[in-house]
Amino acid sequence: MTCSSSSVIPRRVLIPIDKSEHSERALKFYFENTMKPNDHLILFHSIELPSMPVMAMGEAGADEWARMMRDEKNKAESLKAQYEKLVEDEPVTVEFEATDQNHKVGENACKAAKEKSANLIVIGSRGMGKVRRTVLGSVSDYILHHAHLPILIVPPEHRPSKSRQNSITSMTSASSKTSVSSKTSTSSR
Repeated sequence: MTCSSSSVIPRRVLIPIDKSEHSERALKFYFENTMKPNDHLILFHSIELPSMPVMAMGEAGADEWARMMRDEKNKAESLKAQYEKLVEDEPVTVEFEATDQNHKVGENACKAAKEKSANLIVIGSRGMGKVRRTVLGSVSDYILHHAHLPILIVPPEHRPSKSRQNSITSMTSASSKTSVSSKTSTSSR
């Protein structure tokens, strides 16, 4: 049985976003490497809930908390506008989903993926080592272990360490000098 391209159900791709370069890198990787023309893109943002001490939750504390929530929602709207510009020329349909359910971004992303019937999650990784990931937690690690659908984790660009970069520069300089001296000795013959 063959299906015509017009009857293909669009793939639903969830990309968690924030103001980081890692989110933009994940989106760029998606467009350059995995995008399909009929995809439906779900740009998901987990709003950071302000934390307030329990004792500060009197009337003044409640007003302050409400102000901080408005600020976070305004930041989410700004982020939406930023990403709308990044996707405006792409052949996909897009929706923006923001939630303020709890402090756990990975948990919120997994829940949104399930509720939105996502077929794929594309997420940027910060590239933390084991110790930092264990202490700080990792959203991509959480999603990898708790979302029950395919996950594409986009690692940070590989940048050699300064000591490695210096040794590469030294090797390149030595190589240049060698090729220059061999040309000189060849032309003097």
